Amino acid sequence: MGWTNSHLHMFEIDGRQLGRPDPDGTMYLEDDARWRLHEFLVTPGDTLAYEYDFGDSWRHTLLLEAILEPIEGTATARCIAGARACPPDDCGGAPGYQDFLEAILDPFHPEHRNLREWIGGDFHPEAFDLAEADRRVSGGRAIRGK
Repeated sequence: MGWTNSHLHMFEIDGRQLGRPDPDGTMYLEDDARWRLHEFLVTPGDTLAYEYDFGDSWRHTLLLEAILEPIEGTATARCIAGARACPPDDCGGAPGYQDFLEAILDPFHPEHRNLREWIGGDFHPEAFDLAEADRRVSGGRAIRGK
């Protein structure tokens, strides 16, 4: 997603909740470092829920679409398609992102200048960089044949 991974997260799988142990101890999560996604997403069609940043509550459904034979010299995980830019970390979840877009796309909005400064310049919500997303998914390994 391009987020900073600076917030708590959780995977929900068959009634189990996996994530990083809560430093406050207010929420019990099985330590997700003990598991790999392929242990839960086994058969095409399998899904699991992922939530990032419990305050903003970004919820995603991960779907295993297919299992392909590995190709020599390529990364195991690949991003083959995508759309739109990742919402900025800490923008306030879906409602906050909507407010952010309204302000960042309107140069006359009272928050436009502050948000441009906060985001570090221009923000293009329709932009998607497949090569960058693939690099992140593959762990930064070079992909042959591109």
